[in-house]
Amino acid sequence: MNSLHWTEERKERDQLIKHISWNYEVKRVIIDKNHRNGKEVHVITDTGLVYIFNQRTGKRITVLIARPGQLKRYWGDEKVPVKLMNIAREHANKGYNRV
Repeated sequence: MNSLHWTEERKERDQLIKHISWNYEVKRVIIDKNHRNGKEVHVITDTGLVYIFNQRTGKRITVLIARPGQLKRYWGDEKVPVKLMNIAREHANKGYNRV
């Protein structure tokens, strides 16, 4: 189930994302943006997709196509898997992150 603010922009991105298949979750991160609706769960897939859910309700907020810098933030001091970083760079070069 999606949150109420699932916009046309997100719907357009969702159509692109449907063409990027994925097999498994690589990492799950809890993000606290001090939002009134609570924390977010960011689920990063093996193909560089980031599914974002509200931690409390489980509702999907959005789906992103990860940027290289974003992956670095998720991994912090750890090294991002090379294959995943290459995929993120490829998606960025194709402009997928601008949709």
